[in-house]
Amino acid sequence: MRIEMWPVDRIQPDPNHPHISDGTIEQVAQSILENGFPQPMVVDEADIIILGHIRWSAAKKLGLADVPVHVACGLSPEQANDYRLADQKLGELAKWDRDMRMIELADLQDLEFDLSSLGFVPQK
Repeated sequence: MRIEMWPVDRIQPDPNHPHISDGTIEQVAQSILENGFPQPMVVDEADIIILGHIRWSAAKKLGLADVPVHVACGLSPEQANDYRLADQKLGELAKWDRDMRMIELADLQDLEFDLSSLGFVPQK
């Protein structure tokens, strides 16, 4: 897999993207500030986002000039849509090991990480 740095303004959101994510852009922006941008966005050969709409919006909010991108070559529009939908829905279907999650969250909380930036409410 080849990852390139692209100007954020070169990348275009998919106008048919069905995921509503406005409420998470701030949290993803905070995560990018704290952790960098370790996961590239995935775009098609026409520079349209397949995966990474929220990261793109967060990067624009932060004023980033460039973002890491992987170009998925050779996908038909139908395959790109299938990939996008599967990536989003299958992640929703995954189950948490609640005990392990609590251990990891407690470890982060001990290090004074802002758990709300991860979408978790800190335990009192």
